[in-house]
Amino acid sequence: IGQDVILFKFLSGSIVYNVSDHDGWCYIGLCNKTCQVEPHSFRCDITTSPVTITSPTTTLLPTTTIPHTTERPTTTPKYPAEKNCDHEHPPKQNGDSWIHNQCTNGTCANGKVIHEHVHCETPKPIACENNYPPIKVYDESGCCFHYECQCICYGWGDPHYVTFDGTYYGFQGNCSYVLVKEILPKYNFSVVIDNYYCDDPDGLSCPQSLTIYYQSYKIFMTKKDVDGVFTSLIYVNQQRIIPAYETKDLRITDNGIETLLVIPGINAKVSFTGLMFSIYLPWDKFSGNTEGQCGEYRCFMVTLLP
Repeated sequence: IGQDVILFKFLSGSIVYNVSDHDGWCYIGLCNKTCQVEPHSFRCDITTSPVTITSPTTTLLPTTTIPHTTERPTTTPKYPAEKNCDHEHPPKQNGDSWIHNQCTNGTCANGKVIHEHVHCETPKPIACENNYPPIKVYDESGCCFHYECQCICYGWGDPHYVTFDGTYYGFQGNCSYVLVKEILPKYNFSVVIDNYYCDDPDGLSCPQSLTIYYQSYKIFMTKKDVDGVFTSLIYVNQQRIIPAYETKDLRITDNGIETLLVIPGINAKVSFTGLMFSIYLPWDKFSGNTEGQCGEYRCFMVTLLP
């Protein structure tokens, strides 16, 4: 009591404040007819009609008396109206953000939709010791990837072998041999080949069948001459099946020449033609944890400098 207070009076339609942020947005507050401040925001780089500003009046008044004014605005303010994205389904308000699809986000910016891909680290280029080209391996989101080497063991003929790391050697034998087996069992996965001596005076051996073990499955593949036709014979847990064949854990196809087993759960592929076989295993699940004729799973990668 006894002190004076400085009060600002804003006419209806006057600008109370006019500020901007570091992201290029402007914010103004207008005094409306009920003497409330209406906030408005817009992009500062949008060309608009100038806003007519009514300067506030400063009055020195006693603390016990606040006069009432009924002055009418003398100007009509002009400011850019916010634009929404009404063409979207459903319509979006200005400033709304949403997931557009699995790898893209959308933002409504003053009537325009801006799409941005989710952030991914730049993949490092690599070179593989076995001379296979590196492949893209995507993460769980399916949006970002990195490079890994392909590790494939294969063999043919009488027989010739190429191990996972690209080493070639010849091997003769009339027996069953483990091509690949986990050192520390994780998926209960292994592949066994059965070789026999071909009708050759040099005692060369040929592949006769391939047996793949995975979890509780035993998949047996061979080729036989049935009534003069070279036919694929495939058994799953001692039951003969006719491709295409599929369970929740694997699928088997046959085109008359090649029998292909695919195990999606571990991204493994095994093929057999009778004279040739190939085994593909992913780096992230088997690296450094195999033994057998296909060798230790070591597909060395060298990061290339940019």
